[in-house]
Amino acid sequence: MNFKTRIRVVSFCMVFLLLILGAFLKKQSEIKALKRQNYNSYSSAVDTLCNGLYTIHAELEKASYAATAPMLLRVSAEINEQSGMSLLSLSHLPIEKGETDELFKLLSQSGDYAMYIAERAASGAPITSDERKKLIVLSQIAGDYAYQVDQMRISFMQTGKLELSLPSSDIPEGADREETEEYPTLIYDGPYSDHILTAESKMLSAAQKISNEKAQSIAAEIMNIKPSTLRFTGETGGKLASYHFEGEDISVSVTQKGGYVLYFRKYRTPAEQKLSVEDAAKRAEEWLESHSGKDFMQSYYFAEEGVLTVNFAYREGEVTCYTDLIKVGVSLSDGEIVLCEAAGYIMNHSERELQPPKNEASAAELISDNLEIENVRTALIPSGGNNEILCYEFLCKNAKGREILVYINCETLLEEQIYIVLKTPGGTLTK
Repeated sequence: MNFKTRIRVVSFCMVFLLLILGAFLKKQSEIKALKRQNYNSYSSAVDTLCNGLYTIHAELEKASYAATAPMLLRVSAEINEQSGMSLLSLSHLPIEKGETDELFKLLSQSGDYAMYIAERAASGAPITSDERKKLIVLSQIAGDYAYQVDQMRISFMQTGKLELSLPSSDIPEGADREETEEYPTLIYDGPYSDHILTAESKMLSAAQKISNEKAQSIAAEIMNIKPSTLRFTGETGGKLASYHFEGEDISVSVTQKGGYVLYFRKYRTPAEQKLSVEDAAKRAEEWLESHSGKDFMQSYYFAEEGVLTVNFAYREGEVTCYTDLIKVGVSLSDGEIVLCEAAGYIMNHSERELQPPKNEASAAELISDNLEIENVRTALIPSGGNNEILCYEFLCKNAKGREILVYINCETLLEEQIYIVLKTPGGTLTK
């Protein structure tokens, strides 16, 4: 074989090897892409299943406290919706069917059973104590499944392997697992804190637009600094159109109409806690009173990263307006006000004439026999249709001492909402 022939053979071999290497690399890339696609698909399915089970767990417990057919129908509809989504997610996971038979049964039957009780209640049949106990047992089983799926989710994120160890459906008498486990779908700072702001702002509808310079002065005043230390960073349109300013570790937004402080935040490194939760909450209350001149009631709070965030609801006489909310954050190291969010108040506040009808005694008769009434007050809550509903807010306790909030419409005497209250080291949570 002459030199040219050898060169030609070597060249052909190199090209062949490059083609094989290219094909190999392409195949590896396709395998990696498929693995990534499967990982994302499985991760989404596990998240949906986990959140669905936690929701079913909470809604089944609420059903056990419901006293009227409309509330039972509403809760049952939510359970059915979450069950359907959870079953679909379960079918997308590469888990042997025999391993999920009990979970499949729970998801298939829990909504049906709640709807069965609701339909019986709608026909005038009373809800029996046995039926309420079964709802509680179903809730506890759903809570156990939710915990195990949550553990599977965490393991999957760490190892990429789906290993589900489902619990027994036999729940020990008195078991109350939810006291110690994390709930990822909680409303962290109280009922109605995150109701959707889709209506037109009542406060801003007739307000005049202010200049950028005026807004900068307002922002500097609330932060107790000179306007020159702030710089304009842009503006946002929409229903709460605002000007945005930033300074050294400071961010402030002021509405373009009316010049109301929509939001501010002081960014600080968490330091050692020196204030008690009670002292910090009192500091937030005093600050809000001095800056608003209005009557606000402390609702719920949550401590995180050295800041206590307190939820305040506006008080109109004897009525607590959960529609008109302001959040105030206090540093637990020195009591400095480091956060204020006023979107709920600016969006919903207006002058109202609230005259609750005298139906409190009739409303109290609708509270479930499973609950003992501790306190009652009148509250204004948002409805799904961006309206406001005047309700009696009953603070109750179940047999284990857990607090339950029940809202009954003052005029129609229909149950509008039920919340389960959880006390944690970080604050008060509801679900």
